[in-house]
Amino acid sequence: MNNLLLRLIISSFFLVLIGCSDSSNDIAEASVAEAQSAAAIAAASVPAASPEPVLVELKLIDAQDDERGYCVDVFDHLTRAQTIAGLQAHNCFLYFGRGPTEDQGFDAAFFAETGQLKVAYFDLCMEVHNPNPGAPGSFVALEGCAETPVQTFEMTAEGRVIPEVNPDLCLTIGDLTVPGGPRIVPPGSGLVFPPANNDAVHTIRRLTFSQCSEDIAELQKWEFRLGEFVADNTAELNRFIY
Repeated sequence: MNNLLLRLIISSFFLVLIGCSDSSNDIAEASVAEAQSAAAIAAASVPAASPEPVLVELKLIDAQDDERGYCVDVFDHLTRAQTIAGLQAHNCFLYFGRGPTEDQGFDAAFFAETGQLKVAYFDLCMEVHNPNPGAPGSFVALEGCAETPVQTFEMTAEGRVIPEVNPDLCLTIGDLTVPGGPRIVPPGSGLVFPPANNDAVHTIRRLTFSQCSEDIAELQKWEFRLGEFVADNTAELNRFIY
């Protein structure tokens, strides 16, 4: 075998080695890139931790006849609330000194994101039943949260709560007050529950979605409230407090 042929064979051998080395590097680099891509996809698929709800009361701006104010409330009381009965207007509980209670605490962050009014403790959302402006008033229900027009609301700059399903309707408190919780007793009766002067009697009003009207604007304007309790100035006397 002459020297020229020998050199050609040796050169070909080294070219094969170099080619194999480059191919291995390409495969290794591709494997790393695929692994990094898979890791990024996996990380993206892990849900972020849900933020803690920012609880607020949904309170009527006008105090009406109760210095504690009227709030949207789940029927019955605190953790014993009966969600199947829907929502009512009830004197606010911020005066308890522990912030929005389980039956009056709405998730403000969830509303800002979705337009839904969720009672955080029960994980249920306000819903309009019978969204017909010709009806005398629509039942205000609590149902499992869903992105539907009957559960999506806008709060206007002046405080009206308007459902997407019918923008002619407004969340409306009734004008008739009834006693709730500890029932009224004659002053000075000696009974210890409730106190003889009835200063702990709870007040309740009906809640509906009714035709928006300037004639009853004070019954249709709401606000989110969070913070320390401050007694409101009442527009009328509370008939249950002597």
